[in-house]
Amino acid sequence: GLFAELYFIDVVQIEIPNIANYWQSMDKMKFDFSITESRKIEIKSSTIDSRIHKFRHEQLVSDIYETWIVSVLLRKDDKGLSLYELVERIKNNHSSNLKIHSKLAELLFNYSKDELDSIRFNEQYIQKNLGFYKTDDIPKFPDKQPRGVFNTEYDSDLSGLTSRTFSELCDWFKNSL
Repeated sequence: GLFAELYFIDVVQIEIPNIANYWQSMDKMKFDFSITESRKIEIKSSTIDSRIHKFRHEQLVSDIYETWIVSVLLRKDDKGLSLYELVERIKNNHSSNLKIHSKLAELLFNYSKDELDSIRFNEQYIQKNLGFYKTDDIPKFPDKQPRGVFNTEYDSDLSGLTSRTFSELCDWFKNSL
């Protein structure tokens, strides 16, 4: 997931230069990006050819959140973009953002440069396989979780869905502020 989240920051920063400021403050929060109290972005990634992702029911069905899902398909590649290179790109493009530098240092503290450099994905494949969806688009159980039921998770297959455009996501973001 980290590679996909960083790749999203890298790709989006041209249209939305301050996107990193909305990245989750700690790992394992309900959403990866909090634009406002009610507008969220969740990044999902997969290394298989199908666009199948695991969701928490609350991420898809809510009367308080308006959420976009960014689906990133990854393909391992010995000559691809490494996690180390991606981290360096993010750090260079956000050189004055102490928050992102601190977060990256904390997340990657236990990994060597060689370990980060060995995690590589084909960037052309990623670019051709970015998908943008609103939660309304995604197959899910339609109702809220019943009383006494919580932490419900399931897989949804987005493979047959038509992706929305990057421009729609950017417009939605800009209209949020």
